[in-house]
Amino acid sequence: MRKFLKSLQAVLWALIGLGGSRAGAEKRMDQGSIGWVLVLAALLVLIFIGGLVVVAKWAAGQ
Repeated sequence: MRKFLKSLQAVLWALIGLGGSRAGAEKRMDQGSIGWVLVLAALLVLIFIGGLVVVAKWAAGQ
């Protein structure tokens, strides 16, 4: 569970563009699991795209 949370933290920090120094970003990546990072990143991208589609349909009135 700890690796999952560290991986989630790394993905969220990368998503919003906050990460501090390069050393800090590498430290977060070293504490997490690359598998979890890939899964979480793909999931967040799909959620983001789905949200954009919903907003676009809502704005178009459909």
